[in-house]
Amino acid sequence: MAISYPLTLPTTKAPKRVRLTAINTVGFARSPFTHMTQVQEYAGQSWSAEVVYPEMTRTEAEDFNAFLLALMGQKGTFYLGDPLGSQPRGQASGVPLINGSNQTGNTLVTDGWTASITGILLRGDYIQIGNRLHKILTDTNSDAGGNATLEIWPRVAISPDDNQFIVTRNTVGIFRLSENITPIYEANEERVYSIGFDCIEAR
Repeated sequence: MAISYPLTLPTTKAPKRVRLTAINTVGFARSPFTHMTQVQEYAGQSWSAEVVYPEMTRTEAEDFNAFLLALMGQKGTFYLGDPLGSQPRGQASGVPLINGSNQTGNTLVTDGWTASITGILLRGDYIQIGNRLHKILTDTNSDAGGNATLEIWPRVAISPDDNQFIVTRNTVGIFRLSENITPIYEANEERVYSIGFDCIEAR
């Protein structure tokens, strides 16, 4: 059967560590004479991640070995989320939708939430729009009409469609390996395998 991207991570073992890193594109200059600074913000915002698994047997490891090889370096993509943040801390109830087209940036107007909820989403919760993973930056309430304005990171670069569904549980983004040269595994004399990889958001 032909390989179809994005792939899904094997579930043989849960990660021991997932480190998400936020990448912002900001120009910064500081005068060596006056110490005055100039800051220029650009549109680029994206995730990178380091994923490390606990030691495992060969039987457990081969699923991951085949997964990494199937990516064929930076060609292939896969789904990745925060394993500890798969469920929101806020209520996140209703059928949340994008409210209006032509929306880009770090502020997103939405509707379809349960009406009049304090903490419909809490800062640190994740949402998924299309194939991008976003983090909520401020505690958010829904109004009497089920509307809520979300402050999110990373910024929306391509406007989603009006009434596009917003995922609030088991959220993921699409990533690819950071490099084409990828260590597949390390095995020691005790016959245990160590597996980990670095990846970047696929845009």
